[in-house]
Amino acid sequence: MLRAYRGVATIDDYLDHVIEQVAPPGPPSVPLSFSALDIPYAVGYLDAVWKNRTGSHLFVNLDPASVARLTQTCGSEEEFNSLMSALADVLGQVVTPGQSSPLQRGALEAVRDHLSAVLDADVAARVGAAIGALIRLRHVRVSTQHSDARHRAVAAFQEIGLAFPPVSWEEAWAHIAVVAKGALDVLREEVHAGLPQR
Repeated sequence: MLRAYRGVATIDDYLDHVIEQVAPPGPPSVPLSFSALDIPYAVGYLDAVWKNRTGSHLFVNLDPASVARLTQTCGSEEEFNSLMSALADVLGQVVTPGQSSPLQRGALEAVRDHLSAVLDADVAARVGAAIGALIRLRHVRVSTQHSDARHRAVAAFQEIGLAFPPVSWEEAWAHIAVVAKGALDVLREEVHAGLPQR
């Protein structure tokens, strides 16, 4: 037992060693995993809950081609850009109750502002963070598809926890798909719990 402390020379060394011995192991490192249908299902479930709570659809005029594209694999920068365009197309089709068509710009921001006005403050904060994540994904799409904005790609990727250029476009898309699904699921949960049923 004392042999384990043989190299300990200071109190800090001792504390580090004790903490190392008694601290629970960190969570195992698990690669990002998602199904090709995760985002379309998350969109569909959120839209169904939104309609149940507000009487109208959250997503309008969805392009079936964009939704279908979200189920495709990603193996290159070109495919990544195509998937990001499809995701941006889908996320750009949200409307607040009473609107029949999405805003040309700021559709997600309009939904965030609507919900922050009708939900309790703590719930609105969680919803705001989820929509903020989706807005950051939109920034990634813009930064990677405009050659004069490539310098912004570094910042946009860092905002969502990725390096630019990514080590793997497949892993970058997996990361984005997990972020998108997680944000859409948070919105569904909070809309279901926080808005009265119509």
